[in-house]
Amino acid sequence: MCGLIVAPDRYSDFEMGLAMDQMGYRGQDRLSGLVSDHGWKLGHVRLAIRDFSPEGAQPFDTPYGPMAFVGEFFSTRGKTEKDYLLGLLDTGEFDRADGFWSVAGISKAGAYLYTDHLGIKPLYVWPEKGIICSELAPMFLLESPPALDEIYLSNCIKFGYDYSGRTPYQGIYQVAPGTRAILKNGQYEADTYWDWSSVEGDPRELRGLVREAVHNRLISDRPVALLLSGGLDSSIIYYTLQEMGRNIEAFSVENGESEFLPPGVEPLGLEPVTMEQSMRIMQAPLDLGSLLPQIQLAQAVKAKGYNVVLTGDGADELFGGYRRAAEYDSQHSDVFCELPYYHLPRLDRVMMRSTIELRSPFLAPSVVAAALRTPRAERTSKQALKEAFRGLVPDKILDREKRPLKSPEVISGGLSYRQQLVEEFRRVQPRF
Repeated sequence: MCGLIVAPDRYSDFEMGLAMDQMGYRGQDRLSGLVSDHGWKLGHVRLAIRDFSPEGAQPFDTPYGPMAFVGEFFSTRGKTEKDYLLGLLDTGEFDRADGFWSVAGISKAGAYLYTDHLGIKPLYVWPEKGIICSELAPMFLLESPPALDEIYLSNCIKFGYDYSGRTPYQGIYQVAPGTRAILKNGQYEADTYWDWSSVEGDPRELRGLVREAVHNRLISDRPVALLLSGGLDSSIIYYTLQEMGRNIEAFSVENGESEFLPPGVEPLGLEPVTMEQSMRIMQAPLDLGSLLPQIQLAQAVKAKGYNVVLTGDGADELFGGYRRAAEYDSQHSDVFCELPYYHLPRLDRVMMRSTIELRSPFLAPSVVAAALRTPRAERTSKQALKEAFRGLVPDKILDREKRPLKSPEVISGGLSYRQQLVEEFRRVQPRF
């Protein structure tokens, strides 16, 4: 369930329709909806994954006013996702939910929103104009883009991304993870509702927690596939599926790792992608490694007819998979800066451009909580994962050297490549 926009009702239905069409690749089910109430308009572009009936259409009426959400709730225990969400809002017990979501609604008090625990389904807010949206570009069919934010662009050159909540545009911000906020008369008030200390997740039960997260992420009325690299993280998902007796189709990309792939899994043939195409999809000058191959992979999986895929994303950040983790404890920066402000927005835009919902079991709240409670000595170089899954995943994968998926341009270009990205973004972005 895949795209939403909120704006004041001074914008016409036609204008809102254009903005929704701009992100139409997030839905394509012809179940999009637009409602007006309390001086606001709320639009939703839908990809039905678990409920194809008209009753599953959004926005929907609630005691709080019209509401819509993007993402998935897996722990609904027989309830519809709508009723489950309303229960979470009534009780505030989001810490018991497994899934990923962004929620928006309109009421007498103003437009309000909730983001999930890591910003897996990001939202962007333009307080001055009163606009909330799943992406940046649709906003600019309602208002002309503001000036570029040079601090953001400079950070993209210096660090590779910006983790302050800025976007490439002045006055437009990415909503922080685990945030609830309200917007009215140009005033934006936000606070953090998510409390990691209340999320259950025992490091001693890591294998069971990952298995449960995999099981939950198979809940779908559409076929589910797996993105398999041959590395540790996606291999854990693959062999967990095998242990569960679930044989789903796996897709891979050539990364010099085919020797670690199970029999029958062949790398997909990929179409070339230009830097201009990548900037239009990313809507920001971000590429620290794998933007181009991930765009290619998403397009190839779409051509195979899949809209839902499992991945191993998040394990490196949670369990010390990067080289820097051996030098210092980078976990909190990796999890609470790099994931929500670089890695996850990239995955959301890349996959949704090909109308693919990406589900990573390692990003389940219980797995994240377990990782946060794992002592550094036990998780550096993903030791906790290796020990938890030894005996299931072949030793040659557990003990192999990590080979990150990176574009040749990133490996050889470094600073000059990041500068090139920013200049290409400056050239392309007026025509979003």
